[in-house]
Amino acid sequence: AGIDPPSRMRYRLLARRPGARAARVIASWALLLFAAPASPQENGQRYVVTFGDRRPSARERASACSKRTLALAGVPQGEANVTRLFDSAVQGFAATLSPTAIGFFQTAGARVEADRSVSLFETRTAASPTARDDAAATRGRQGRRQRRFEGQGGSGALTGSGGATRREEDGRSAALLSTPTASAAAAAAAAGSPVATASVSIPWGLDRLDQPGYPLDNAFRATDGAGDVHIFVVDTGVNADHVEFAGRVGEGRDFVNDDDGPEDCYGHGTHVAGLAVGASFGVARAATLHALKVFGCSGEAAYSDVIAAVDWAIAHEARLKVLTMSLGGPASWAVDAAVANAVERGIPVIVAAGNDAGDACFTSPAREPAAVTVGMTDTDSLRTRDLAHPLTNSGACVDVFAPGAQVESASWETATGSAVRTGTSMACPYVAGIAAQHLSALAAAASAADAQPSADAVAR
Repeated sequence: AGIDPPSRMRYRLLARRPGARAARVIASWALLLFAAPASPQENGQRYVVTFGDRRPSARERASACSKRTLALAGVPQGEANVTRLFDSAVQGFAATLSPTAIGFFQTAGARVEADRSVSLFETRTAASPTARDDAAATRGRQGRRQRRFEGQGGSGALTGSGGATRREEDGRSAALLSTPTASAAAAAAAAGSPVATASVSIPWGLDRLDQPGYPLDNAFRATDGAGDVHIFVVDTGVNADHVEFAGRVGEGRDFVNDDDGPEDCYGHGTHVAGLAVGASFGVARAATLHALKVFGCSGEAAYSDVIAAVDWAIAHEARLKVLTMSLGGPASWAVDAAVANAVERGIPVIVAAGNDAGDACFTSPAREPAAVTVGMTDTDSLRTRDLAHPLTNSGACVDVFAPGAQVESASWETATGSAVRTGTSMACPYVAGIAAQHLSALAAAASAADAQPSADAVAR
């Protein structure tokens, strides 16, 4: 579906009627004599074209790369307009194709699928304007977007243990301690201590993560900050000025505008990143954050940009990496293969199950067996028991559930604010933070043998 031009669809229907052989001959001549060839620009549809198999060996990857090169060299001139090349996640490309090019690449052994739209898996429920509005920082953010994302991060600044970075210890206290929503909680998190005070209320989801059952104790014990792990957030970008990420924002990529400044103008990505790595809202509180922006200001994205983001993360030089994706859409072989190949390269990939109250096995990348697919839970009004959220997707493809209802995290609008959102989008980064902790612990255990922990081991 989605790869046959209307003329071929009509031809296929004719072939099922009585006198099909004669009809096929007539239809073929009609197409040759009267059909005007459509250029890629006139067709207007972008496709994802891939070569090779899932989780290929090095030799199979090289073979698929050769097939791609030969196919691109041989396609009739003007029939394909390539917009992106994929080298690590899959061997292939995204392109606007004419019907002629579609047939050509299929004949060359490629898979061709429509470049479908992707959705974010959250429902915005409320805003929490509890922090002071840092108007100057907000006004100046756009002008500094390129410098911020290039100037921060770097694995050498991390301690490698469950504390803050050395840069944070030196210069972050004044900004954090004046912030109502992030004051005591962030200070305790920076010290690697349990967060529990009479004046600070811990978000219930975070409170729930570090204990096997109820009652909740209004504390989160960040036993491992995963300071040697890099978490890649495929989303709407991040507000890199937010105090939740101070000193820990690494380089990223904006696949919407094709530049190196993945600034968040929608809010979802900042919220998600806060749950994975935030100093007071997050789990892996010493990990380095890398924002891979695939959604624009309207919250729209395409699978080709998602694949490009996975490609970028695989190629990144960091040794210990976790990929979190609070997104999804229609079933896609290419997206599933990209996720599977990332896992094959040692990167745990955490994905949201979706919010359709249906079967997660009908969406990508939630249906991909190599990914860790996360559904969401709620709690009762008295915070005494877990409840299955009515909107969460479930089924055989869901691996684990995590808190996802009424979750507080960082806001994109100011450097200190927070917001409350609901969705499997929120449950997913919680699990990504936990995956980072496991990856860090496994890496420490394997260091004596000079081994690399596998993504499958993290999933187990």
